Amino acid sequence: MFLVEKLSKSIVSNICNASEIDKDELEMIEYGALIFILKSINIISVIIFGVIFGVFLESLAITFTIIILRKYSGGVHSDSPNRCIVIGTCISILFPIIVNKIYNYIPFKFVNVIAIIILIFSYYIILKLAPVDSPAKPIVNMEMRKNLKNMSILVMTLISVLLILLTILYINFAYIILLKILECICFGVFWQCFSLTVLGHVIMGKIDNILKYIVRK
Repeated sequence: MFLVEKLSKSIVSNICNASEIDKDELEMIEYGALIFILKSINIISVIIFGVIFGVFLESLAITFTIIILRKYSGGVHSDSPNRCIVIGTCISILFPIIVNKIYNYIPFKFVNVIAIIILIFSYYIILKLAPVDSPAKPIVNMEMRKNLKNMSILVMTLISVLLILLTILYINFAYIILLKILECICFGVFWQCFSLTVLGHVIMGKIDNILKYIVRK
């Protein structure tokens, strides 16, 4: 059992009286606690490395985009909580670093075209695939699946509105940080929706296998 899982079980056991809760409900509470701890560690890691590499706001834009959209759309999971944190942190830090290096060479019109393509792709994937569950926690309730899909569409719509607002603000004020955040949100949307696809599962599986030899299980 991983340290994070032990911690989540310990927290739940201290808060809940196991004798008064059935096994299935207890497992759901423990799983919820595990996800909360993982997300908290991921956010803290992103904040630390974001400050170190000078991409604080950009990295948080990616992180929260992925976390919020993933909550409803699901997606591929790593076998290890440790590797899950490493992958999430690397994604949220590396892309903003790349953006900082190349944003001067990318025309604004090209950014808009890419953003539109990403949104079209993402809506299509969500309509077709979301929510994508995991073997450990399958979603068998059809009403729940429908609600999760609807929430995924709603989140995508809110993100689209946010991107439009960022575009308008950038056009009027030309603050470069607005453009960087826009690009990072687009990447977060793309990455999360890509993780719903079969190819996304394959690539994440290969990354996970590589990290098995780098990160202690």
